[in-house]
Amino acid sequence: MTLLQINDLTASFSTGNGYVEAVSGVSFKLANGEILGLVGESGCGKSTVAYSLLGLLPPHAKIGGSITFDGVDIAKLPEREVRKLRGRRIAMIFQDPMTSLDPSFRVGSQLVETLRLHLRLDDDAATSRAIELLRSVGISSPEQRLQAYPHELSGGMRQRVALAIAMSCNPDLLIADEPTTGLDVTIQAQVLQLIRVLLTQEKRAGVLLITHDLGVIANVCDRVAVMYAGKIVESGAVSDIFSNPKHPYTQGLLAAIPEGTIARGALKTIPGRVPGLLARGTGCRFAPRCPSVRPVCREAGSPPWAKLPSQREVACVLYAKP
Repeated sequence: MTLLQINDLTASFSTGNGYVEAVSGVSFKLANGEILGLVGESGCGKSTVAYSLLGLLPPHAKIGGSITFDGVDIAKLPEREVRKLRGRRIAMIFQDPMTSLDPSFRVGSQLVETLRLHLRLDDDAATSRAIELLRSVGISSPEQRLQAYPHELSGGMRQRVALAIAMSCNPDLLIADEPTTGLDVTIQAQVLQLIRVLLTQEKRAGVLLITHDLGVIANVCDRVAVMYAGKIVESGAVSDIFSNPKHPYTQGLLAAIPEGTIARGALKTIPGRVPGLLARGTGCRFAPRCPSVRPVCREAGSPPWAKLPSQREVACVLYAKP
């Protein structure tokens, strides 16, 4: 069952040179119990997509397209209605738990506040639920941790607290924006395993996992959408894309993953740079860096979407039907 469907999402920001698009025509679906990875280089628009879903972009931003959550286009809802969904049915884990957690309040206060606001629990019931949540995400001595301030916890524990807050109201959709940034490999694996087991397997929630780490995508996600310069260029099952990437950008990303030791040779890179918001030009945005570029790639208009077997899609003229 489709939980979230985004069609032709655009997000523009006001600048001294007028409005510029950070996200252009993004479309994807997410089902209950599924983890969809959104991957791409820093600055490609991944977090902007997440903030668009939650209505967290600044007031001067313009959003276009539709964001259908459980059959309702939340892009058209008034702010007060979106606020009811935010935290209750749609939750988010932000990149840095040190900044997403309020340093001036104890961990328990922040958990209890969420429970009282959305679930209307009294103090005793909210405290009991908060202890249960901390225990469920693997925090020992949860009664003591409720009294701690965020700076008194390690990075891994802070991220577990952020996950507990996100899970507190049993959301239908979790948006995890770089949830393992700054964590060591062991803690990363534990946090990601918690997300998979507690949310997708036990509660059948959908998860939109935003990351630039292809290893995380390979180990956790069911499907992946690859973003470049504000657009999705390829999407499909993780196994299909990792075993047989189609878009030249996806091929470049996977080729750049180190194999063995660095001493065996230079690391592979994608030549050139991601174009800035004011320098994206017309045609395919990857054309200036693409090893398979053709004259048609530089012509005005977006590359055509090609539908391949196994629900694969790729935006590239190399796969367009003649």
